[in-house]
Amino acid sequence: MNEFKKDMTKVEYKKKKKQTGQRTYKQFVSYCLQRNAANYDTMVLLTGAKGTGKSSTGIQFIRSWCQLIGINFNPKRHIAYNNADIMDRIANLNKFEPLLADEAIRFASSEDWNKSENKVLKKKLGEIRTKHLFFILCFPLKPAKLEKTYLDSYVNY
Repeated sequence: MNEFKKDMTKVEYKKKKKQTGQRTYKQFVSYCLQRNAANYDTMVLLTGAKGTGKSSTGIQFIRSWCQLIGINFNPKRHIAYNNADIMDRIANLNKFEPLLADEAIRFASSEDWNKSENKVLKKKLGEIRTKHLFFILCFPLKPAKLEKTYLDSYVNY
């Protein structure tokens, strides 16, 4: 979009800098951090078909978040692959640290909502709000297949 500056004799157009994807993405991560610092929680849902880059995108989000809060990204610390991993990470992560739940279908699928370990995890996510963790869920199905509690109560973006 062009802005213009009026001069008495002519109209000059100056181009705004284009908003690159990388800049937009970093601004979004920064916005999420500011949101968490303001006593909110942030859970981002990444959906898409197999091989579309959900995990890679989630890792990039987490790397940027770690950089903003001044810590090193550690895959063993910041990525979880099942319920036990997520419960362990929740217990051991410090305030404001990120957590990527890769293959969140294992616990957040509407088909598995009634499993006892999934019920425990949902409760835990509701109880740990004071830690202000940054959650990324990689979910390989359509959002409609996500368990309603996650979609209605936890997922912001």
